[in-house]
Formats: sequence, C-alpha cells, structure tokens
Amino acid sequence: MLLLPLAIIILAGILSAKFKLVSKDIYVSLNRFIVYVSLPALLISSLISIDSSQLAQFPQFIVANTVALMTFGLLLFITLTFIIKDFRQFGAVYFSSMEGNTVYLGFPIILGLLGQVQLNYAVIYIATAGQIASLFNAFLITTKKGNKLSFKGIFIDLLKNPFIVSTLIGLAVYLLIQIARSTIPANYLYEISGISGAVSDAITKLGSITSPLALFSLGIYMYSNFKMNTIKFSFLAALIKLIIMPLAVMIFVVYFFPLEKSAAQTSIVISIVPTAVFAVMVSDIYGYDKNQTSNSLIVSSLLFLITLPAWLYVLQNFVLK
Repeated sequence: MLLLPLAIIILAGILSAKFKLVSKDIYVSLNRFIVYVSLPALLISSLISIDSSQLAQFPQFIVANTVALMTFGLLLFITLTFIIKDFRQFGAVYFSSMEGNTVYLGFPIILGLLGQVQLNYAVIYIATAGQIASLFNAFLITTKKGNKLSFKGIFIDLLKNPFIVSTLIGLAVYLLIQIARSTIPANYLYEISGISGAVSDAITKLGSITSPLALFSLGIYMYSNFKMNTIKFSFLAALIKLIIMPLAVMIFVVYFFPLEKSAAQTSIVISIVPTAVFAVMVSDIYGYDKNQTSNSLIVSSLLFLITLPAWLYVLQNFVLK
C-alpha cells in the first residue's frame, strides 16, 4: 500500500508519454525544475522546521553515512576493476550501484513510512553525505579514466550546487529565527512572523510538489528510455544497489558505527532505493555508457517492488525491533 500511490504516479508519467500528452523529453526540463527549484525549497522548508533537539544527532549521522558510502564505494571500485575491463561499462555499473534515487522514491517512502523526523534526516543526508559521496565517486571515475582532476573546478561546482546552497540558506534562516525569538521585541516579532509565515508557507508548498513531480518525471523517463539490450550488467548493478549496498550500510550504522534508531532507520531506507536518474544525467560528463545506466535504472526500479517489502520485513522483525 505504501508503494501503490508511488506506482500510480509513475504509471501516469508513462501513460502521459505514451499517449503524447507530454513530450518524451520533457523529463529533462522537469528534472531541472526539481533540482534547482522545488527540491531546494523542500530542503529549506525542512531545515527551518527541524526540532532543535534533533540537531545534536546530525553530526554523527552525517559522519556515519559519509564513511559508509565512501568505504563501500572504494571497495566496489576495486572489485569492479577485476570484473569489468571496458571503461564505459565499468562507469555505468559503478554509478548505477552508488547513486540512489533518494529524492524520487526515498523521500515519499520515508515520509509515508517513518514520518517528518526521519525526512529531516533524509534532507540532511542529501545535502551532506550524499554530496560528499558523489564527489568521491566522481574522483574515482576521473582518475580511472586518466583525466586530470581540477580541485578549483570542484570548489566552484560546490558553490554552485543547489543542494549545498539551499542547505546553507536553510541553516542560516533557522539560526536567524532562533536569534529573532530571543532578541526582537514581541510587538515587532508579531509583524515579522506574519510576513515570514507567508513566505515559509509558499516555500513549503513549493517543496511539497517535489516527490509527485519527480515520480511523474521518472515515469516519462522510463517510457522514453526503455531499450533493454544490456541485461547482464543491468542485473549486476541492480543486485549491488538493492541488496549488497543496503546490507553494507545496515551493518555499518547498526553494528560498527551505531546510530540512534531514527537515524539508523533513515540511513538504511535511503540505501535500499534503486538507481537515480542523476547517474544517467552525468553519463556524458564522465563518458560512460548512458544506455547501460538507463537500463540499470529501469531494472532496479522494477525489482524495487520486490526488494522494498523484503527489506522492510527484515528491518522490522530482525534488525530494528
């Protein structure tokens, strides 16, 4: 029942593309809107509304997930070096295994299954551990390809990254609100609160369309890119992304770097989502097989219908009781 609404929205995207209600390449524009407008609004609104008692848990959560992702990424990189010799296929399998669909599927699942507290963790994950891990993945792929790494370019990209920028804005606004409550006279604070409340409400509404719009875009993408001709490596990437990686993250955040229950739940649920559209979007930048990555996204998304209930059963009955 948790997956059914998500599947219906994805199906709406597939049918809209099939019957030409929208163009098959509109997902490109939708993804840009999500990345640069609605998702930053979601990040800012979530950060503004976080419970101050939750702040103390964020540093440990960020460190645990960053170390888990980078460690697993390095081990996977070394392992695939012995299995796949062709760089285009290597890059496709590696990125398909490492880049998860946290926004498109993770956010609605976490909100529906776990609630707002865990969604706050997911927001912090996207803005910190997820970004650091993506940079680390890019570093490994760049060095394998033999290209020179530009640290200046990386720094500039960080400054332009909408996730980083919106996180900094959200945290700055959060701090300003806390300061204002303790320093501004009550009569002025009342007037300011009315204006800030209206702005906050608008940002929240804009952020709330992220998940349905992302799922709709995913449906359009799946219809437009369904060309199943690299099945072997698609299943390999799906196996790694849906089973091996979540297992590694679960062991790390439960046993080696134990987090409190809400943080551990969020970490594991984020790790079990399928391949992200982002993995396809950057294929041209790093020169790996875009078609292979597209197939991996579709295969992992379909198998996710089986692996999600299985993982939730394991977590509920054996791991996070």
